[in-house]
Amino acid sequence: MHVDAPVNDDNGSCSATCRVEIVQATQSLELPGIMIRESRPGWLALDVPSLELWEPALSRLTRPQRERISEPAFYDLLDRELSRRYLASG
Repeated sequence: MHVDAPVNDDNGSCSATCRVEIVQATQSLELPGIMIRESRPGWLALDVPSLELWEPALSRLTRPQRERISEPAFYDLLDRELSRRYLASG
């Protein structure tokens, strides 16, 4: 997981693109389209695209891996880790 440098917008909030990569023995897969937004200091929101955007990458995973990604615990992990990394970068 990686959080790019935050960018300020005209409304005074910040956002950053996040890169999530699933590394396997023979390949790595990126889950695109994740953004983290900070509407005011310390108030973060994670924007995660629909699974359809990730379908090309997910189709190369095993069924158990795809099922884990569709579970709420995976999104909790994304939120926790990407938020931590975003706050640490600032």
